[in-house]
Amino acid sequence: MKLLLEELSTTLQQTYKTDTKKVLYALRPWLYFQGAPTGNFKLELIQNSVSLGETEVMRSSDLTLGAYTHGPIRFLFASPLIVLAGEVTVKLKHTDYSFDEASFLGWVKPHENKILSTLYTPQNDSENPFHVEFWEYRNRL
Repeated sequence: MKLLLEELSTTLQQTYKTDTKKVLYALRPWLYFQGAPTGNFKLELIQNSVSLGETEVMRSSDLTLGAYTHGPIRFLFASPLIVLAGEVTVKLKHTDYSFDEASFLGWVKPHENKILSTLYTPQNDSENPFHVEFWEYRNRL
């Protein structure tokens, strides 16, 4: 299996396009853990150059993962966030973390993006968008 990802050194971000208004309670990016990175991680949502809010902090100590692990990790918002139709940017941020080639966190870029629309068409694998799922509240009938 071949994984395509970018290592988190300072911040990583990706802009997506939503067609409808959403009320989100969580974001779920596909992350890769090389070795045992330490630190605190969170995601920020930005729309129209304004921060809509940040998820709760995910501490590396809360993640009981083995070395060289990858998969979706759920980041919850303390309260629901409203995202309007249009462009929205997801930014992966950190504190108390430093990049090391032997121990780092990466954000996976899937070979096929079937989750969210982007503002561009990738011309090669390295241009693929980062994988993230928007978890939203929905009304039930």
